[in-house]
Amino acid sequence: DPITHIAGEVTFDVDSLTVDQITGQLAGGDLQVTGSLPINSRGSFSLGEGFTPLSLALNGVEDLSLSNNLYSGGLAGMITVEGLLLKPLVGGQLTLSDGVVDLARGREDPATLAALPGEETEFTQPEPAPPPEPIAAPHSNQRGGGWSLRFDDLDVALGSNIKVVRGQLLDFLASGNLELLGTLQDPRPAGTINIVDGRINLPIAPFRLDKSQPNRAVFDVDHGFDPFLDVNLFTRITELPLEDFRELSPFEESEEPRLLGEQQQIEISATVQGRASEIMASEDQAGIVSLTSTPPRSEEEIIAILGGNAIATLGSLTRVASLAGQEVLNQVQEFTGLDEIRLTPIQQISTDSPSTSAVSLGLELVKDVSNDLSVSGLINITDEIQPGRYSVRYRLNSQTLFRLTTDLEGNDIASVDFGMRF
Repeated sequence: DPITHIAGEVTFDVDSLTVDQITGQLAGGDLQVTGSLPINSRGSFSLGEGFTPLSLALNGVEDLSLSNNLYSGGLAGMITVEGLLLKPLVGGQLTLSDGVVDLARGREDPATLAALPGEETEFTQPEPAPPPEPIAAPHSNQRGGGWSLRFDDLDVALGSNIKVVRGQLLDFLASGNLELLGTLQDPRPAGTINIVDGRINLPIAPFRLDKSQPNRAVFDVDHGFDPFLDVNLFTRITELPLEDFRELSPFEESEEPRLLGEQQQIEISATVQGRASEIMASEDQAGIVSLTSTPPRSEEEIIAILGGNAIATLGSLTRVASLAGQEVLNQVQEFTGLDEIRLTPIQQISTDSPSTSAVSLGLELVKDVSNDLSVSGLINITDEIQPGRYSVRYRLNSQTLFRLTTDLEGNDIASVDFGMRF
């Protein structure tokens, strides 16, 4: 964004510059510059040890957009500039608010621009990142001309309502602090941020963040904007018999007798421990993503269940509803304050002949009452006679999780999960 309405006075001499005060406007906010900056080593000596370094104060910046789209949103704080005019060292403290940090812009990577789940996309193993440019020590003697800015432990705080996104892969609400190092062309964040809400679109299915568990992203100088994720996720799906979607038809009938409304809802948990760029790699993700479920299924069965539901979606009217209506659902979700609204294929039992079944469209609404307690409802929107299913999920502590599901017609399921990470 351009700086406008600039006014002030700058004094240059042979060895230094001094700013009495410069004011201006940036992205709806105000900025003020004061202080001195040496032009060369003689300037450092002539200014003495007690001089006030050049500083930039930012207030009320509401809609800043960086040229590379790495960040857009609000900004406030103080930037200090030390070093020399042609080799400035930028430090200070900044607070981001009501904005979006796009990690894909910090480190361009084809895998981060992956399509949404359900689209036919070939994922390729990203090439290894080049070794980072060494971070020069402050006031090091470097030969060569040109302007060379370096960040010197610039503290960046993620304030209220900051989203961290990476293409279609992840969308997080985060808080915490990062230290910014590196150069203007190659910024390098370091630090740990807490992830308080959001989602990850794994190659097999989209997952929500489990807010009852600790979740974090760790940035280090060597990997830049490719953080190490340590997150816990979950999703709920209806387990569909294979014959219900073998021919990709919502009207295919199964000969196996079933009761009206009979369906098995499964909660699948995913633990992700690895680099964001590794999640979408085409190679085996063993050691990065681990899957468990309630009721228990093997990891192979979980992948088959997720794949089966995806096939059912591709072969029925749910594909059209999912792709065309998801954006509308996202807007409704924000307006109503619900934590998740999603369309999902579910088993539909024929009201005329309970021995037959097919795949129909379900709507699930989820509300997190607190980080430990959530409630949800799943209804069949293609057949109002089918009973809905209502669930309560409560985490007692880091090891114990309670679940209760009912259709209010006598089909009730209660479970207690206990787990420990080694």
